[in-house]
Amino acid sequence: MKHEDLIRQMSLEEKCYFLSGKDFWQTRSVERLGVPNMTLSDGPHGIRKQAGEGDHLGLNPSLPATCFPTAATIANSWDPTLGEEIGKYLGIEAASQGVGVVLGGMCTMEMAEGILTICNGHFFKGLGAVVGGFFRSGKKRKAAAAIK
Repeated sequence: MKHEDLIRQMSLEEKCYFLSGKDFWQTRSVERLGVPNMTLSDGPHGIRKQAGEGDHLGLNPSLPATCFPTAATIANSWDPTLGEEIGKYLGIEAASQGVGVVLGGMCTMEMAEGILTICNGHFFKGLGAVVGGFFRSGKKRKAAAAIK
C-alpha cells in the first residue's frame, strides 16, 4: 500500500497521532492500518539509543555504539565513498538496536549546539556527495535518516 493510500484511510485523530510521539524516542502506531511505531535515535556521529526508558536529558545510560568522526571531518575528506561507508555501518548498527530512523547527518549552515556539521567552513562543494552517500547507504539497510 502506498503512503498516500494510508494517509487517505487515516482519521483526523490518527493523523494527529504523528504530531507527537508514543514517548520521547518512538512514533505512534496505527495498528488497524498496519503502521508500526518506529524508534528514532539521535546522535550526529553515531547511534545514541538509551537502554531502558529514554529521556531527553540523556540521564539514562546509552547502549554501546560506534562514535564516528564529526561530519565536518568527513566532509573535509572530499570523499563521497566515506559518507557511503559510514552510512553503511550506521544502518547496520541502527538495525541491530531496533532503530528505524537515525536523526542525523548534520549539515546545517552554522554551528549547532557546538557540533561541527558538514557545512561548516568551506565544505559546501562536498556537501551533496557526502550527505548523499550517507543517506543512500542507510536507506539500503532499511534505516531511514532525517537530515538536520
